[in-house]
Amino acid sequence: MVAKLSGVHIDVKGKLPFIEKIAETFDNLLALWLFGSYAKGNQTPLSDIDIAYLPVDGLESSCVEELDKKLYNRLSRLFETDDISLVNLRDTPLNLIFSALKEGKVLFCRAPEEVSNFKEHIMNLYPETKKIRRMALLNFESQMKETGMSLDKEKIIEQLRMIKSDIEKLREKRALSEDEYLMDEDTQTVVERKFQTAIESCVNIGNHLISTMNLELASDYASVFRSLRTANLISSDLAEKMADMARFRNLLVHLYWRIDHEKIYEGMEARIETLEKFTREILNVLEETRRVKNS
Repeated sequence: MVAKLSGVHIDVKGKLPFIEKIAETFDNLLALWLFGSYAKGNQTPLSDIDIAYLPVDGLESSCVEELDKKLYNRLSRLFETDDISLVNLRDTPLNLIFSALKEGKVLFCRAPEEVSNFKEHIMNLYPETKKIRRMALLNFESQMKETGMSLDKEKIIEQLRMIKSDIEKLREKRALSEDEYLMDEDTQTVVERKFQTAIESCVNIGNHLISTMNLELASDYASVFRSLRTANLISSDLAEKMADMARFRNLLVHLYWRIDHEKIYEGMEARIETLEKFTREILNVLEETRRVKNS
């Protein structure tokens, strides 16, 4: 797989014609969109390939999770990279849904009328939700005020919210007994996927800080966190734990046949705590930059 940190160009446009054939193999998939930087044509070597999908309404959560994992794997093989952000439009913040529908390029549509009804529903909801979102941003202001640097406040907030959502799902699964966990393949799939997406959100935050603050460039996912440590943005202990999390993420994505589910269960609490510590230290960074600016 090609990683964004390798600097290798990803020919997204050339591979788009093959997506429809892939999408047609998923009966529970209604539509796909390409959105974000690749849709706008302003991607950088650090950009993810942002793809939104709309599953059949009312699908059981286990079926959605299975669809998400299989679709991600197929798209990763197609694009020859795992730097893909896959967004379920039935389970994501409304502002992100609106952006994907407004700016996105339709890659596949199985049910035009149903998709049209979904879009109309979102467009009706968005104005009110935009006000709520603005209030939420104000609540974060003490921690997320603009610094002297051009940090993308909304991007960091969204990544932190996604991490929080993943942690909540992981804690839900952690409450199961070890026997229950080891006997439930669907639960194992959810845990692996949520760890993967949470770690990738941490990497996205790290890359944004690196590029914005002109820090030492990272050569791989693990070194993203070492770069933050070198700049005294996160603690040495956390940097090493997050580097280990990055290696764990690579195991989940690239070497899944080596996964030991018993060890994942045993290490779940410690990994969740590491994710929680990362979010706290990032908030501390943003609070400190705010104080420096206002001093």
